[in-house]
Amino acid sequence: MRRALRGGWLADALLSCIIAIPYGIRLLGLDVILPTHTAWIHGDPAMYYIAWAMFRLSAGIHWPITYTAALGYPIGSSIALADPVSLAALLLRPFSSLLPASFQYLGLYSVLCLILQLWFGVRLVRRLAPQRPLLAWAGGLFFLIAPPFTYRFGGHFALTGQWLILAALLLYCRAISDEFSLRRFTLQCVLLTGVALGVNPYLAFMVLGVLAASCVAAALTHRVAPVMTIGMFAAVLLAFAAFSFAFGLSGGGQQDLTAQGYRYLSMNLLAPINPDQAPSPILPRLPSFAGQYEGYNYLGAGTLALLVAIGIALIVRRVRIGRRDLVAWGPLAICGACFTLLALTTLVTVGRTVLIDLDPGQRLTPWLSVLRSSGRLFWVPYYALTLLAIVWTIRHLKPRYGMFVLIAALALQMFDTRSLRANVRISPSAPSVPVRLASPGWSDLGREHRHLAIEPPWQCRGDTPGRMDGYRIFGLLAAEDGLTINSYYAGRYLQDGLTYHCHTAIDQLLRDGLAADTAYVLSPEIATALAKGALGSGHCYSVDGFVLCTRKELHGVREWDPAEGDPGIPPAPVMERPLTERDSGLLPSGWTDLETGFGAWASSTQAAIAYRLPERPARSLRITFMALAGKYPVHFSVIYEGGRMDSVIPAASPPAIRLFTVRLPLGSGQTVHRVMVVTDQLRSPAEQGYNEDTRKMGLGIHSIVADDCAPSPAPDPTNAACAR
Repeated sequence: MRRALRGGWLADALLSCIIAIPYGIRLLGLDVILPTHTAWIHGDPAMYYIAWAMFRLSAGIHWPITYTAALGYPIGSSIALADPVSLAALLLRPFSSLLPASFQYLGLYSVLCLILQLWFGVRLVRRLAPQRPLLAWAGGLFFLIAPPFTYRFGGHFALTGQWLILAALLLYCRAISDEFSLRRFTLQCVLLTGVALGVNPYLAFMVLGVLAASCVAAALTHRVAPVMTIGMFAAVLLAFAAFSFAFGLSGGGQQDLTAQGYRYLSMNLLAPINPDQAPSPILPRLPSFAGQYEGYNYLGAGTLALLVAIGIALIVRRVRIGRRDLVAWGPLAICGACFTLLALTTLVTVGRTVLIDLDPGQRLTPWLSVLRSSGRLFWVPYYALTLLAIVWTIRHLKPRYGMFVLIAALALQMFDTRSLRANVRISPSAPSVPVRLASPGWSDLGREHRHLAIEPPWQCRGDTPGRMDGYRIFGLLAAEDGLTINSYYAGRYLQDGLTYHCHTAIDQLLRDGLAADTAYVLSPEIATALAKGALGSGHCYSVDGFVLCTRKELHGVREWDPAEGDPGIPPAPVMERPLTERDSGLLPSGWTDLETGFGAWASSTQAAIAYRLPERPARSLRITFMALAGKYPVHFSVIYEGGRMDSVIPAASPPAIRLFTVRLPLGSGQTVHRVMVVTDQLRSPAEQGYNEDTRKMGLGIHSIVADDCAPSPAPDPTNAACAR
């Protein structure tokens, strides 16, 4: 074992496996790691798995190499836009016929990332502190349990490839070492660039930045001729561009539909000392904005302790940085500063305070929106700071003290971040959002059809079947039955594909009717329009709350009647309770996602509530609303069958969330009943002076219940007992 601790790269790799594999099993659980286990998949992992499953349906070689017609059929898409670790999918697809029908590689890939994270961490520490090879393993463990790295095992599996940043830092160290070889260095940079783009574009961008700094450092350290320096940098840039096109990450008129995340998914200046995503037994959780979970960059108590000690030592000893060190490490410091600025975005925040808005008119946002989840970009300076803390401790303390301090800091780091490791473990059971496809009507789709069409598809937003969870519900169905699908979730979409799926395909369906080889899941509006025109010999069925239309005759399910409206609208609840995810059918449009135990906020000036009559007799529908009262009054209207109620919640100081109820006539008949909530203007909590949250919102809704009280549409802030 001692020889392995001091050994070369192969011995390091073996010991990394011995340490990282059991750690991975403990962190993830066997259900996530075993390739044939897929019951746990939901959220972002469902997006990755569906993209891989559709890629398996493609035959032959395409350009880009990640293209498949099965996802976003018939236009198709590059699976790289769905972030499924494209390189893994490409390597596995030739063996697809040998793999089980339900096969996911996300867990195995994550374990591989743990091994590589530890291996590159050890190699990096050993490169800079070769005189203490045993302590390199203690240093490597800091990288293995790094909080931003651990946090991504909660579902963002492509982002667990942070070993790529460590590999780039290792190349930087080689670039300034005496063993620098221009040809070998350039080849390694090109290879690392290609691998990074095959994993994740954010990681690839960070790797590109470190490699660019490496080229500058090599030129300054070894006095490389300017022509050769330009050649190195050009080779890296050309590799980045070529691999981007090959993996389908650039070109083709892509449109980033999630550009609104820029400035929202940023890093807070307090992030390095804020254990925001998991409670720390040592440091308090500090305030931050809602979207800054993407900027989770907590250094950990152990690393912070080392950095504080280093800072004190530098001040006491009045250490001056020599010219040689400035030349060698200056490019990396500048690179880290640039990534820090990019992570902060043009809206710089500290806690819940906007420190400075560098672009109040957001003129730069369209150009920078490609970096929408910008908080991740701090990972380069994060790992550079971690490396500094480890290497300085090893180099500047006597062996006995250095070992004690480093191991004590590591123990402190592990203790401080233990709740994070517990929190990221994914439950092996079914997701909390119910999979509602239990009817036998779905079972024969794969035998009778080749394609599954969701209209409107998920990427067009609007009233798509299944709403926010529709991409998972129907994507998994298509994957299981070997069907192509037009509806999918990705970070970006081809503009031509959006135009076709959101407009042309729907117009064609309404004009030509159902295709014989396609099963359709339609919104009630489209199904109603189809029934009035081109349905022809087809049939529409009410199946698990969805409208399923096909030219084939299905048995064991009832036909859908356009008069009944949306079959996914549930009866009004009869028990008083806050709304949960299972009540999403009551809020068909204009609302944020439901938060269990809290409710939802209107995200549009017009938001809809829909319900059917409950089986138990009732007289009124009691709705408990929430209003954020602050600097400005909240003007709103509630429009219901047979009436309208206009009201205003006055301005308040201090700002507060006010709850009030209205009791509306319940209605009669078996059709869907609707209530519209209209707000004159959406305002953010920041505008109301409540906090610094900049999301625009209207009224909130906390609960809905049908009861035996007399209707009383006027707002009641006291929620008093009703008149019988």
